[in-house]
Amino acid sequence: MQVALDTSILRQDPHRKGVEFVTFTRLAKEAAFVVTIPAVVRVEFLSQQQVHFADKLTRLHSAAGSLAKLPASSPVAVLCAGIVGKKQHNADEVAKAVTDEFDEWLKDINASVPFVRDHHGAAVIEAYFKGSPPYKKAKDREGFPDAFIVESLRDVALAHGDLSLISHDKKMRESFAGNPKVTCYATLKEFLGSPVGQDLIQESNARINFERLVPLLAANSGRLEKFLATKVTGALLGVVSWSKVENEEANLEWDLEPEPGETQFDYDGAQYYGNGVFALPFEINTSGTLSYPLSKSDYYAMHDDETKFISVTDLNDHYFEAEESEVPINVEGLLVVTLDKQKLAVEDLDESELVALLEASNMFIDTVIRAWVSED
Repeated sequence: MQVALDTSILRQDPHRKGVEFVTFTRLAKEAAFVVTIPAVVRVEFLSQQQVHFADKLTRLHSAAGSLAKLPASSPVAVLCAGIVGKKQHNADEVAKAVTDEFDEWLKDINASVPFVRDHHGAAVIEAYFKGSPPYKKAKDREGFPDAFIVESLRDVALAHGDLSLISHDKKMRESFAGNPKVTCYATLKEFLGSPVGQDLIQESNARINFERLVPLLAANSGRLEKFLATKVTGALLGVVSWSKVENEEANLEWDLEPEPGETQFDYDGAQYYGNGVFALPFEINTSGTLSYPLSKSDYYAMHDDETKFISVTDLNDHYFEAEESEVPINVEGLLVVTLDKQKLAVEDLDESELVALLEASNMFIDTVIRAWVSED
């Protein structure tokens, strides 16, 4: 999903400290969407901010010049004289600080900054003489920056198939009237309050709650272990890899019944899939009974300590059907847990509420990655 911001939105909250911008930034960092800030928007916003701070700096230099006229022995006079003596340096540093801060934010949210392309010029000039949006009238030179922004965003919509544009500028929004690939919003609040925005916020809340749930899994692993103990055999499809068998596969004869402590979960490997669903890698180290074809010559060559767990029946003239008990079996797989997605999306759930969600969850074994006999 592509979301573009116009200069008018950045200008409303230049330091991005308001709740809407904080939420927007959080979603962007989580890659809920890709933010597009056209290069013209970046330059326009930075120039406005630099003028704003340059004005404040001019007043500071003026005040410092007055204070520098105090007796030369005054520490204040010395300090202010130093400020006045570095006017250009101070101006350069302020401009750099404004640029660095904004560019760091763009980097932090992994924003795309599309530049003006050669083919934009013809479209901009055509709209200029026609007076079509974003121009307010024909030959309106003030509309040039917005016209280049519009052309950049048309490229984005064309390349990705959809674009959400957030702009307080009515003419900017009118430029995309009738374009099915572009949805326009007048404010950040409107975007975040839309069905699309609410879905993104709820999924973000769910992901945050999931991250808080992961440390609680170990203390509440009993239910997970019991579920695996009853379901792992069916998920195996009865086949276990075993290198000592001729075709390197043996058949599970009895249900595996892992004892407490024989199942390990990779809590660090837990992944949230969205919609209240997460996957938890597991490994079971247990034992069971396997059957496999065993050549009669190999069987008769075995020592007694090798055959004490093996029973055989005739399979054909050359092979027994061997059944071996107490075989160490390892199983790796993914346990999928489905939580109530509506409850998981509630902001700031406490620990007891998270545990209650886990206790009420549904589970299934998504896949057995592999099952094999330990050769240690």
